[in-house]
Amino acid sequence: MSAAVGRADSMQVYRDLQILSARPTAAEMGPVPHRLYGTVDAAENFSVGRWLSAATAEITEAWRENRLPVLVGGTGLYFKALTEGM
Repeated sequence: MSAAVGRADSMQVYRDLQILSARPTAAEMGPVPHRLYGTVDAAENFSVGRWLSAATAEITEAWRENRLPVLVGGTGLYFKALTEGM
């Protein structure tokens, strides 16, 4: 089983903040799918609730693709929302 990496970071989700948030480059991500990186315009509001909805969908999709979803880095609040609810 291969993996899919999902980011639980409150800043790396913004498309325009790659350098500011130290988001990995495409080369650093390599062949492993990375999700929840650079998906939101910096002018948009992004909340833990919105992340939870997106993360849940991405986790479901990873399982559907027979990939192990691996959540990395980021904001403890996001992990808490995922594991304990909001």
